[in-house]
This record gives sequence, structure tokens and C-alpha cells, in this order.
Amino acid sequence: DFYEIDSWDSDDRNGPDCVYVHFGNLRIFMGVYSSSNDEGPRQGRQGDIEWSSRSLGAPAHLGFHPTYKDQKHRFTFIIPHKYYSTTGTMVVKLETVVNSGKEDESGGWDNIKLYELYQCGRRLSAEENNFDKYQFRDTVAETKDEGEQGGNGDVNGEISDVDHAVDDCWEASKHIDVSQIPMESCRVSEDVVPIQILFQNGESVTFSVSQFWKGCDDETEAISWLATDFIRSDGDLTCARADSVRCGEVGIYTAKCDGGFSTVDLYVYDRPGKVFQSTENKVSVPLACSAVGDKSKMCHFRYLLQCQPSLCDQVKDKELMGIETGNLVL
Repeated sequence: DFYEIDSWDSDDRNGPDCVYVHFGNLRIFMGVYSSSNDEGPRQGRQGDIEWSSRSLGAPAHLGFHPTYKDQKHRFTFIIPHKYYSTTGTMVVKLETVVNSGKEDESGGWDNIKLYELYQCGRRLSAEENNFDKYQFRDTVAETKDEGEQGGNGDVNGEISDVDHAVDDCWEASKHIDVSQIPMESCRVSEDVVPIQILFQNGESVTFSVSQFWKGCDDETEAISWLATDFIRSDGDLTCARADSVRCGEVGIYTAKCDGGFSTVDLYVYDRPGKVFQSTENKVSVPLACSAVGDKSKMCHFRYLLQCQPSLCDQVKDKELMGIETGNLVL
């Protein structure tokens, strides 16, 4: 909590009278203050730290100089773990900038609290997700029947088909290695698949997110916001939000894999309420997404992305049975 005490007079004539909060080398400007104004709610983002401020009561005489009114404000910051993960410590500096001595104006700080914020259920590990109970499409790569016999009894046709299958399995896997996990009850105007895998390497998976629910027939229409919540390849849990989202691709992201899978949560909201309807009104959007709105007009979708092309395992099995790197194995 920040105390604005006595004659703060930020009116572009009598000084800056403002506040800064430092986290390591990042200096966050919290705004200017005046004893004659109720600053009310404020919010912003600097770097990758989100902050908000609200007044705890109207300006009133809390002490010190009897002529001026004072006011108490509560600051809240959401701080990514990279600011303290390396050393286990974090340097915080509280700074007030005023143009007069403390007998005329000053500032105070109190009730400094540190919380670890983690929304249970926001991120599940591979074990917790119990992937086995969610079925991915059972599709196999097609090869030519004549290739399995090699034409005149040789293996050239088979080698060609395996090479063809290796190329095809990567592309075919991208279309089937996405599975949706049922979440909160939600009705949507269009049943679409907003996630497409672009690349899989076992340790991470690159995917695109698209908005196909609204505006595909009218370019002037858009949903209010879409937030993509996932673990980045560097291990940081992040939420990427886009506002006024028109039909088409929203973004491309790379997620870290855990147990051969990666979990991606999509939160969507449309203010008119015609696209998304949450009948149970239980959608809980992570704080990191900085997204608000009527919960009855939100939806939450969770997807599992496989991190290895599933169809390529079948090609590998075929190679071990007789075809390996273009040579005949006896």
C-alpha cells in the first residue's frame, strides 16, 4: 500500500509528484498524484510485468499537515518467475519523486506482501492429464499395394514406398495429433478446430491458433478477445492474448513437451454473446491473461498436442521389418 501524504500537487506547474516501483532493472511508472484528486483505479503493463492500482477510500486527512488531504492506494504486480528464478532473490525498490521537503509532502509504504500465484487446474502434467483416455484419430499412412511386392520380386518398389511414407507421415500426423479435452460446458455457434500443428520434434511442438468462429463471411466482425495459455519452450508458463480478433490466423507459438505431449488452453470471449455461451458460468481465466468479461459469454477449450508424429512410428516399424536406409536387410 502506498500513502500519498499532504500537498502532492502534480498539475504540470508545481512538480512531478509521481511514483515508481523497481523490480531489478525494470522501473515501472505508477502515475502522478495530487492531493486534490481521487486517482481511482489504474492499470498497465511495462515489460512483462502487469500492474494495477486502486484507491482505498476517498481523499481524507489521515495525519500530519492539517491543511491537506491524504489518500491510500493499493498496488498489485504480477511478476514472472524469471525475475527471481536464477538467484532465488529479487530486488524491489519503492521510489517517490516530489518537489518539496517532507514537511510539505511525503510518501509512505505499508502492508507489503508477496504471494505465489498458481491457478489449480490451469496446467496439468502428462500424468495428471491421463492422455490414454483421450483418443486421437486412428489413421494410417497409405502406401501402394504393388510396392509391398516390389513388382518383379525386387525391393525397389518397397523402398520407394517407404520413402514416400516417411515424407507423408510427417504431414499426415500434423492433422491428427491434436485432441480436445472436455472442459466447462459451453455452446459455440460454429464447431471448429482452432489449433493446427506445424512442427513436432519430441521436445517441443510448434502450432498455430486461428479464429474461425466469427467474421469469416464478414470481415468487419471479430470476437472480443482470444487468449492462448501454454508452457513455452523455455519452460515459462505464458498467456498470449489478442483483442478484437478477426477470422484467420491469430498467432504461431512453440510449447514445451511433457511426457510426449503439450497442453494448450484457449480462452475466448465475445461481448455480444451470440458466439460463446457458458451455461454453467464457471470459466476461470488465468490472471496472466489479463482478460475480463461476462463469464456467461466465455468458453474454455483445452487441447493435447502430441510432440512426435504418431504416424511415423508405423513407418519405422516397417523399416525394421525389412527396409532400412534404402538397403535390403537380411
